[in-house]
Amino acid sequence: MARAISEELDAHIAVVAFSTAGDAHAFDAPTVDCVLCTYLPVDGVPPHPAFPSSDAAAEMVGEATAHVAGMRRDREETKVLVAKEWARVAATREKVTAAQATAQKNWWEVDVEALREEDLPVFIRALEILKADVKG
Repeated sequence: MARAISEELDAHIAVVAFSTAGDAHAFDAPTVDCVLCTYLPVDGVPPHPAFPSSDAAAEMVGEATAHVAGMRRDREETKVLVAKEWARVAATREKVTAAQATAQKNWWEVDVEALREEDLPVFIRALEILKADVKG
């Protein structure tokens, strides 16, 4: 992840992780020394001027935190939408199966009048899948 972030954002990154066995694993771009010398004060010498002030850094952290929270919220909303769509597909499948049993036909021969208008796209998609399977 660190490598991807470094490459995508052209960012300086230093990550050190310790396994439960105590082994150290590191990633750095360009180098840990370069990252530390650029952004941390050494012997009272302030960091590189390109590094934002503590107020600006706090604001950046706040913005990043809000962005991540928004992404998490979007993910949860998407999960809810996907669950609703799967429930709709399952309900349509049940209607098709019921219509099939009543008509004593194959599911693709079912009278589409037995379905509601919002069920038709699901039925059409099922027909497209069947068509692709028959061709394949």
